[in-house]
Amino acid sequence: MVGGLAKLKIRKRGGILNSLLYILLLPVYLLGKVFPRDPNLFAFGSGHGNFWMDNSKYFFLYCSQNLKSTKCVFFCRDKEVVRQLNQAGYESYYTYSARGIITALRAGKCFISHSTHDINALLIGGAEKIQLWHGTPLKLICYDVLALSTGFGQTLKNRLKRILFTLFPYLNTGLVYDKITISSDFVKASFLSAFRAKNENIVITGQPRNDALSDDYIFDQQLFPEIAHLERLRHEYQHVITWMPTHRLRSGRGTVGLLDNFAFDLESLQQLFQQHGATLVVKVHFLDSPDLKRRFEGCSGIKVYPFADPYPLLRYTDILISDYSSVVFDYLLLDRPIIFTPFDYEEYTQSDAPFYYNYQSVAPGRHCRNWPEVLDALHYHLTCHENGETDSYHERRAAICRQFNMFSDGFSSRVVASIFGR
Repeated sequence: MVGGLAKLKIRKRGGILNSLLYILLLPVYLLGKVFPRDPNLFAFGSGHGNFWMDNSKYFFLYCSQNLKSTKCVFFCRDKEVVRQLNQAGYESYYTYSARGIITALRAGKCFISHSTHDINALLIGGAEKIQLWHGTPLKLICYDVLALSTGFGQTLKNRLKRILFTLFPYLNTGLVYDKITISSDFVKASFLSAFRAKNENIVITGQPRNDALSDDYIFDQQLFPEIAHLERLRHEYQHVITWMPTHRLRSGRGTVGLLDNFAFDLESLQQLFQQHGATLVVKVHFLDSPDLKRRFEGCSGIKVYPFADPYPLLRYTDILISDYSSVVFDYLLLDRPIIFTPFDYEEYTQSDAPFYYNYQSVAPGRHCRNWPEVLDALHYHLTCHENGETDSYHERRAAICRQFNMFSDGFSSRVVASIFGR
């Protein structure tokens, strides 16, 4: 089974016309503010309502399996996701179905990972909204990004937004929550700043998606078809290496540009992998995936990952290659080698956003400026692994992991205990 639960899909959202329509629907929002809420009805959503993914996904599974007195419903605009979840015995509603609308109006608590669009921004105004977010950000997010904008036009736009958000609060879909869960006290300052949140609204629990990194976590293969795919890779290769670059939102440089402009040598890479019995799995943002598929089509030893959720893949990954992705902080929990590729550091921090932390101090691993340096780092780590040796970055990884992850397991259960006292 692959379908909507796993395959990458592209959907558009937002826009001026949608915002204008939302303004006209103010009475619907006001109804949602006063509609009677059921404290034992929990709504979950993620990926702006289009995907089955991230912290909401794993927390929904945990709550559905362990909170027997609570009804848990996952909302999605992809009917295939809804069908497959229901087929697997879980409760899921299409966002705009009659049951989806009524349930969103009645839900006492809403758990989201991106924005209130994850469920239904118009209808959940009267519910308690818990933001699980989608990682520990390295770069500036939310209000901190808006504060970077300067100039008369941008200032006028921001003032107009503030007025609209005051008159129509449901338009502010990404920034106002009752609770925000984070992974450690060290990262609290960035979340307080990004969301303009109060200290008492921040809860340190860890991220539910990191439950999947534990050897004790059992994947239901009806919901995780990628496990069969990953087991085949593990059987076929001695080492699974994952390249997971960050999407270039503003710089315009696609992932293919990270190959062409930094001396990528396919033949040398394949020779190295053949020597060590390794494969490279390329997991990129869905907007970059088509270009990468074309680039690596027919290349032995290189696979473009076709599934949306990276967390099962991370558990099967022996070495991670990444640049500015928040998954690095999660992967530290596994204490496995990370190779950092800040090829375009200056361009990225200027075009996309500055960072909350000094990159050199929070990225514990070899920092490579081009692909030849990546190959050298890969050879080092693969050789260490084959010789049963501990690589030289082990202690630094452990130190950074303690900063960014206050806990090492039991993340979903801790969210329940911290928020509900159960």
